[in-house]
Amino acid sequence: PISPPATGETLATMSLIISPDFQHILRILNTNIDGRRKVMFSLCAIGGIGRRFANLICKKAEVDPNKRAGELTQDEVEKLVAIIQNPKQFKVSADPNNDARPSR
Repeated sequence: PISPPATGETLATMSLIISPDFQHILRILNTNIDGRRKVMFSLCAIGGIGRRFANLICKKAEVDPNKRAGELTQDEVEKLVAIIQNPKQFKVSADPNNDARPSR
């Protein structure tokens, strides 16, 4: 429980400031994405995408990974989807360990 502030102190609370075009749930690649989570972590809800790959996707799409997913514009979502569907076209490796091994 939060105790009341002492005299002369203010109680600081964190809140999510929601813009009029904020989306609480996004539908990306047949997956519901929580709009309140940061983009990098919300992409992890899509099958096959981990934190490292999500971070790479955000960098290639030039999307701030600390931005909330519900604040994404339609253009940003389309960039992310394009990179997820064709990672080699954007020179993003989904499995860097596999690329480093010599082929036999």
